[in-house]
Amino acid sequence: MAPFHPVMESFVKRESRKIVGRRKRKLEHEEQSDSSSMAGSSSTDEECEMTCTQSKEDSKKRKSFLRSSLSKEWVSTSTSEEDNEDTEGNFLPASKWQYVDLKNINTFYCDKPQPFEEFMQIVKEDFLEKYPDSPDFGKTVGKFTKLTKENLFFSIDMDYIIRQRCIHGSSFMFVFEEPFMKNIISDMEKAKEADKDLEHTNLFDRKWFPAVEMFLYSTVSLVKRFLYPIDDPEYIKQAKESIKRKTRKKTGKDKKLAEKCEASKSVYQHFFSQFGGLFFLEHSEVDERTVVIGDKIVNSTPDLAYRTLARKLKTGFDTQERNVMLFVVEVKEKSIKNASSNRLEEQVDSGVLGQVGAELFAEAIPSFLCPNSLGIMCMETKLIFVYLRMPREHIENVILCKRPLQTEGKIHFTKPFDMLKAEDRAEVCEFLYWLGCVQNHGRWSLMNTEGKQLTEQHQ
Repeated sequence: MAPFHPVMESFVKRESRKIVGRRKRKLEHEEQSDSSSMAGSSSTDEECEMTCTQSKEDSKKRKSFLRSSLSKEWVSTSTSEEDNEDTEGNFLPASKWQYVDLKNINTFYCDKPQPFEEFMQIVKEDFLEKYPDSPDFGKTVGKFTKLTKENLFFSIDMDYIIRQRCIHGSSFMFVFEEPFMKNIISDMEKAKEADKDLEHTNLFDRKWFPAVEMFLYSTVSLVKRFLYPIDDPEYIKQAKESIKRKTRKKTGKDKKLAEKCEASKSVYQHFFSQFGGLFFLEHSEVDERTVVIGDKIVNSTPDLAYRTLARKLKTGFDTQERNVMLFVVEVKEKSIKNASSNRLEEQVDSGVLGQVGAELFAEAIPSFLCPNSLGIMCMETKLIFVYLRMPREHIENVILCKRPLQTEGKIHFTKPFDMLKAEDRAEVCEFLYWLGCVQNHGRWSLMNTEGKQLTEQHQ
């Protein structure tokens, strides 16, 4: 099969819009014809009402068929008024996708979470297959993984803080704040001592302690935001939608306090950016993408994007830069529903699965691992790694609206990790430091752990 050409994306986008437009006009014409026919008939009012009802049902069936034109077997989807408004003209934002929409393009989540070591190995193997000449980052990764595990010990349960603050009010902050600050200061002092042993002759040696400082400062800021809620009407207004379920049974002071304690989306985006900085990951501009996925035009905008900056990494595409290494999607879900279950479908709702899957598919085309894509699902301070693997033909078949689909995509995922817990950070830091090395490779060519200065590589 001929390689997938980037120009095809824009071509298919235009052609698919024409097809969608023609289908929509055809449906509207048929509905108008049905309506005119009923208006001119001599049937009784009761018969007319029955005919109108039947016409609406037929119209709904036709629209449902249009939506399911890719699937081998139709699975019904929501047809609420809100969905109809959002999907007018077959435009469907990634945030409105449901899991059934993914299934209709033969893209599925694995049955259970993958052990993190296995997940990391699969991504690395795919990377080395695509970039066989990339350097071995093992020494650098091992060095900073060890430093982080030996110097960052603090652990915080944010859910516990919120509950206790709501129950005990201001008296809780005095009980919690002193030991919390002692742990943070202790980690800061340990990291400062460890920094003295670094040679500081390369970029990573110089960046490690400042990155630790910024992460610890951000942690203090996040925790104090909950200990001392901000009495800001605009801040509360932004948070109201996300706390409706939590405050439904609360009244008076408890409700007001819960509203103040709820952080806005930007707070967690900032915290994750500082967490990523701990591993030398630097986020860049976020592109809004409009991608044709089957018979839907999908808008996708991740919250954070990390791009490869290494000039030597090539993807085999000559006409368009493809360098998205990792992206982050913050979802509305705040906690795992059923922690005892291994199935992601039972841990988060269908809308979360659909949104993340749509973002993964949309980011696969510009991904540096195309046709695969790597992302992180972020729920406040918790994160789940996700990795979509699919054959190149699957992207082509979905974009070209071929049916029935003979190919499929699989989304691998991990168990949830909490950025505020030392045990979880220790488990993921090797993979994140490896990604930091990949991103920075060749950037300023100062990452050699032997202390040698390298000249920047230009092509």
